[in-house]
Amino acid sequence: MINIVFVALLILYPLLVWVALQQASPRMVAAVMVVALVALAGGALLRAHELLPLLLRRFGVLVVFALVAAAYDDPLALKLLPAFSHLWLLVTFAATLVHGPTVAEQFARSVHEDFPDFLRPYTRGVTVVWCVFFAMNAAIYTWLAIAAPTATWALYTGFGFYVLAFALFAGEYVFHKVHFRYYEDGWTDRIWRRVLPPERSERGRRTLAWQSSRQGGMQSGPAGSTAAARVGAPR
Repeated sequence: MINIVFVALLILYPLLVWVALQQASPRMVAAVMVVALVALAGGALLRAHELLPLLLRRFGVLVVFALVAAAYDDPLALKLLPAFSHLWLLVTFAATLVHGPTVAEQFARSVHEDFPDFLRPYTRGVTVVWCVFFAMNAAIYTWLAIAAPTATWALYTGFGFYVLAFALFAGEYVFHKVHFRYYEDGWTDRIWRRVLPPERSERGRRTLAWQSSRQGGMQSGPAGSTAAARVGAPR
């Protein structure tokens, strides 16, 4: 429950800051933020001596930005927090390009039972695209925090970003379905299979061959044979 509340507060952060700054000074808003974070961290603990380590570990960045805003009575630190969060995402995603596996590959492996090796270069490219996206948004956030009215900053950070992120995610989903025609047994994949049969494209046939080889490696039996025939048979 604590994690759910924290995520909800992060999503609503731009709107909450904008509304709060209409009613109170940046110093007061920052003070309320620190109190709220302490209460949120305290709600996750049974022992009081663990409060400070948990507060620093989970909410340390938020606390630092809030304290800077309180010290200078300036809303800029509060408005720069989303830009910092996107820089952190950029560094996190970029680090997996160096050390691997990439974030996109980790996500793909978490939602698919099997993951073809031929998709690794593609997932690396997807991770690069998200790095560019986060870098672009960090720059936009910074410019809006410095030069734009608070309402404009809140509108983009609290709404515009999510629209763009959804569009990027949806566009990548459609592209990889059309490009690779890698389908499993979900109802959405059954629709994709009818609309874009994998055997009608070179990459789709490669996917079918890989799936058929995977099915052939499973335990033999009537069910396994039927599944392999269904995956590999032309339509």
